[in-house]
Amino acid sequence: MKVSIEHKDKASGLIFKTHQVAVSVAVIFSEEELAVIKGRKLKDYVVLERQPDKLRRERLGDAMRDNPGMFNLHVRDLVSGRADEFFCDTPIDAKIYEQNLKAGLKTLKDFITGNAETGTATTFEL
Repeated sequence: MKVSIEHKDKASGLIFKTHQVAVSVAVIFSEEELAVIKGRKLKDYVVLERQPDKLRRERLGDAMRDNPGMFNLHVRDLVSGRADEFFCDTPIDAKIYEQNLKAGLKTLKDFITGNAETGTATTFEL
């Protein structure tokens, strides 16, 4: 699993510019990892629960209450081959998000490795 993370300053809005930091992550999975993901049907696994930035919260309003997990990062978002881009309000928010993202990706790696094989049979006496 090879991971690339990049931060970019972004400005949105025509009149009142809002400056944000876009954090993009691209993951290249090995053939073995892809086989485990496909074979065990892990595409719906949540890598990271995340909340939208202030701008998107204001725009979506009630839609977020109906679907609270709409911004979560799933395995399917990373397997697609495209970079996933997430917007943060400030540079420090972006740095905290990156830390959480790295932790989530490490957990994902362990999760994929753990799902590669089934457990062994064990016999013991209590």
